Amino acid sequence: MEKSKRFRKDRRCYRRMMTKHKDQRLRRMIRQERRYDPYRGYIDWDFADGVWQETGKYIKYPKNSNRQQYLKKLSSHRVRRYPFLPPKGNHYRRVFDYWWELD
Repeated sequence: MEKSKRFRKDRRCYRRMMTKHKDQRLRRMIRQERRYDPYRGYIDWDFADGVWQETGKYIKYPKNSNRQQYLKKLSSHRVRRYPFLPPKGNHYRRVFDYWWELD
């Protein structure tokens, strides 16, 4: 058998195994920390057969959630109206980080 074909087959198997390993590791981290952490992601939970358990199939990340959009808009509005910032330029964006509000 040609080496390149064998190598491709093994590589695909290895990727599948590593993807599963990474998913299990991330799920374990999410279960241990029970608070909202946008970097880590979240999984849907619900009652199934009278037990509170994971019902989501995928790990979700709040990329453009409504809460995130609202806080970003609110924070930029407040910072732009702060009296001690330069009135021109883009420097006001570096002053405030809205991520701490998401906790």
